[in-house]
Amino acid sequence: MRQIVWLLLLIVPLLFSCNSDKKKEEQQPIIPKEKFIRLLTDIHKTDGYFSSIKQNLINDTTLNPKNFFGEVFHKYGVTNKDFQATILYYCYRMDEFEIIYEQVVQNLNQENDSLQMITGKKKMPEN
Repeated sequence: MRQIVWLLLLIVPLLFSCNSDKKKEEQQPIIPKEKFIRLLTDIHKTDGYFSSIKQNLINDTTLNPKNFFGEVFHKYGVTNKDFQATILYYCYRMDEFEIIYEQVVQNLNQENDSLQMITGKKKMPEN
C-alpha cells in the first residue's frame, strides 16, 4: 500500500500541473522515449513486487519502496526530478503518453509470459 501511495504522490501532482504553464509545453522530454519506456516498465515491476509481498515484510525498514524506486532511477542514470519533468512533458502530449504506456504494458505482458513458460505454468506456443 505504501508503494502505491508513494507512486501516486509522485505522479498526481504532475498531472494536475499539466495545464499550469504553457512554456513547459515547448520543452523536450528529459528522458528519451525508449529509455522512459524501459524505466516505466521497471517502475511497474518494482511496484508489483511490493504489492505481492506480505504486510509483515513491508514494515521492514530495509524494504522501503522509496529506496527501490531510487535504485530504478539510478539504474537508468536519471533523477526523480528528471522523471517528473518527463511525466510533465507527456502530460501535454497524452496521445504519445498513451502509446508509451501501451508499450510498457506490452513489455510487462511479454516478461510475464516468459516467466510463466520458465516456471511451467504456460505452454510454449506451437509453430
